[in-house]
Order: sequence, then C-alpha cells, then structure tokens
Amino acid sequence: MEGDYLLTTDPTGELAPADGYLPQGVICYVHTSPHTDTIPFFRWYHEANGWHFYTTDPDGEQALAKGFHSESVGFYAPQDPGPDTVPLYRWFHPVGCHYYTTDPKDAVSEAEGFKMVGIACQVYGNQQPDSVPLYRWFLERKTSV
Repeated sequence: MEGDYLLTTDPTGELAPADGYLPQGVICYVHTSPHTDTIPFFRWYHEANGWHFYTTDPDGEQALAKGFHSESVGFYAPQDPGPDTVPLYRWFHPVGCHYYTTDPKDAVSEAEGFKMVGIACQVYGNQQPDSVPLYRWFLERKTSV
C-alpha cells in the first residue's frame, strides 16, 4: 500500500503508534551497534509528508535533494552476504514511497504498483548472536514527493 513504512528496532514503534502507524511485525534481524563486518543503514525523514527512506549511502543517495533530512543510523547490517543472511529488498512506488521486505517476489507490493529497486542491504533471516528484531510499521498516505 502507498504510505510510509517505518523500520525500527524498537518493539514499541517509537512514536509510530501515536501517529497512527500499524505494526506489520518482524521482517528480519539486525544489530543496534557496530559489529565486525557490519555497515550502517541510514534512516532519512521527509517532514513535509512524513515519509522515511533507508540506505547504506551516508549521503542518502538523492534524499537531500528530495527534501529528506538524516535521522542518523537506523541499524547495522551485515556487510556481505553470508550463510545466515538474506537480502533486504527495496521496492519503490511512483508516488514516492519505499517498501522494504526480504521477499524478492512480494506479490502484494507488485499488485499495489511497487517496482523492485534492488537489494538495500543484507540482514539476518533468523536471530543471530547480538541481533535484534527489525519491526516494520505502516501509515497509509497518498502524498507524493
């Protein structure tokens, strides 16, 4: 669905519930601090429409030019694919929102008009030592960037 997808390691969703976000559950496992062979996954926020964007690029790809500002590191992800990792895919909707899932053939996303962008980063499919769940929250919006 079109809207904002918040990814957080906070099981209470930070401020998401108070803003009307609905929990979508655990999508994978990540680290909350740097570990050997991990990279930061940066979180960006657009105040005008309340959308979030995530990337391993510390400069945010084109986020700044599109009105996003950095919220710093959202979590730390495995740097390279490994036996315990799975790709976290980034999907894009033409209105401007992004969706993140470990399912490369997410039929719901495709049916909703999202197109696969590619792999955002590697994550753990199952809990690993010192890893925590990554929760996805959703708030429906119909505002383009």
